[in-house]
Amino acid sequence: MTIAPVVLQAADTKLTVTEGKHVSLEYTLQLDDKSVVESNVGAEPLTYTHGSQQLIPGLEKALEGLAVGDTKEVTVTPADGYGEQDPKALQEVQKQLIPPDALTVGARLQGKTPNGRTVYPRVAEIKEALEAKLSAEASGIYLWAGSVLCRQRES
Repeated sequence: MTIAPVVLQAADTKLTVTEGKHVSLEYTLQLDDKSVVESNVGAEPLTYTHGSQQLIPGLEKALEGLAVGDTKEVTVTPADGYGEQDPKALQEVQKQLIPPDALTVGARLQGKTPNGRTVYPRVAEIKEALEAKLSAEASGIYLWAGSVLCRQRES
């Protein structure tokens, strides 16, 4: 990903991203196939306090030391991002429970567990019979588990 951090402090010195600094940045998040997942370019910047674990570890490490106005392309591995996919998280469901337009491998879905928690499974396999396999992390929030993430800052 390419990042342009903006440290929210006095502009008379070359400030760098270090622990405790308030940072603001624009980004474009892409998967390793270069498909764009999200972007805040042209919208409100992402603002966080560096070192407070508000970002995934790989991104926070990559931003350390950047100065105001710097740009950087960062590739975050699953281990430093949302984690590896858990093969035990695969569940088979009947195809009729999946919207027809989502019956493709890789389709992302959104649903609720019986206790009301939102989950984001992905269609991992479609079988000839009446079943499809869905992949969802146990926590249900890591939509990009197992994905290599690439962020790019756009000027």
